[in-house]
Amino acid sequence: LIVLAEEFHAEATQLAVLPYRSGLTRQEALREAVAGFWRTYSRRRGELIGVFQAAMLGGEFLDRWLDIRAEAIARIARQIRQAQAEGYCPGIDPVLTASALSAMLEHFSYIWLGQGGERAEVAFDDESAIDTLATIWVKSVYWRPEPAADDTTADDTTAVGWPEIAAWYDELLTSGSGPHELAVGITMRLVPDLRGARVLDLACGQGLAARALARGGAASVTGVDVAPEMIELARGHEAAEPLGIGYQVADAQALPGLAGRSFDLVTCQLGLMDIPDLTATLAAVARVLRPGGRFVFVIGHPCFLAPEARTVTDEDGRPARLIADYLTERFWRSANPAGVRRAGNYHRTLGGYLNALIAAGFVLDVVAEPAAEGRLASQQPVYQQVPIFFAARAIRP
Repeated sequence: LIVLAEEFHAEATQLAVLPYRSGLTRQEALREAVAGFWRTYSRRRGELIGVFQAAMLGGEFLDRWLDIRAEAIARIARQIRQAQAEGYCPGIDPVLTASALSAMLEHFSYIWLGQGGERAEVAFDDESAIDTLATIWVKSVYWRPEPAADDTTADDTTAVGWPEIAAWYDELLTSGSGPHELAVGITMRLVPDLRGARVLDLACGQGLAARALARGGAASVTGVDVAPEMIELARGHEAAEPLGIGYQVADAQALPGLAGRSFDLVTCQLGLMDIPDLTATLAAVARVLRPGGRFVFVIGHPCFLAPEARTVTDEDGRPARLIADYLTERFWRSANPAGVRRAGNYHRTLGGYLNALIAAGFVLDVVAEPAAEGRLASQQPVYQQVPIFFAARAIRP
């Protein structure tokens, strides 16, 4: 039975993952993933009825079955967190929701495929079953709260995610962005000698940092991002200026398809704030780095870019940052219709980042809090006195 359960898990996982790699929208991919589970269950119903019944009896089989379910629930929870990063389903617990949806899918399949259905007059076939299941899944995850009637900041810009602003973001960086120029500069100052290095650029966006790393002499550069729209833009830049960079759509929280210990350096420029599960991401980074490899990251300085922080002028006429809510870790969106953070990000305390890094087994090597220079200094002089970014280099022992 354990072998049968593992075979079913492998087949269902493959059918669940493939739609997300085929260019479908997430909602379309979710429907195809549900359809894959249903058809696998239908084809192997006799075996699976035995599997599910055996799981009720406990013992060694139950332990292995719970491990198998945990893998599936973790995968579903990552998809829910990604949806939350884009402004969907705020406030729900990704793991509990994943467990509930998975249990609903399994039990519905058992009732209709294993027991012949309910004692109710209802038209039933495979497509109506798949449509019903997919609708429940989509509506459980891909929903947004209605703005309050007196919420004067809620408008269409509060509902966008990275896919919706990808083209705008690319134009912003291409035309010249002071913050991003500083971020690239500090990344390149923190990376070790790039000659012969195999580099992974995490949450690469349209490839700004990846191109700098390739020009800096890296032997190979791979860029990954969860948004297909960003990867398409990055590949467009690669076509215009071939640097040998490979780009792929991948979730930073797992880095599927990337072998363990296969990179000398992992970088992440202004991406960790956009990723829901920091713990999973750092574990994935540690997995793909060779022993002695480096992880270099730049984040918006959480002490000064906290939710709703704003620039003010002090009594001496100097620009300063007013921070009212630093200690509460949460997802938030800026109401600025021309700002990057209208796509939302995850505010964490500086201690939260550093403790997660230590818990993942990294050794902190060097940190930096750069002062604004060049374009950023002229655009936002406050950041000449207050750091806009926190950057660090850590070592995987």
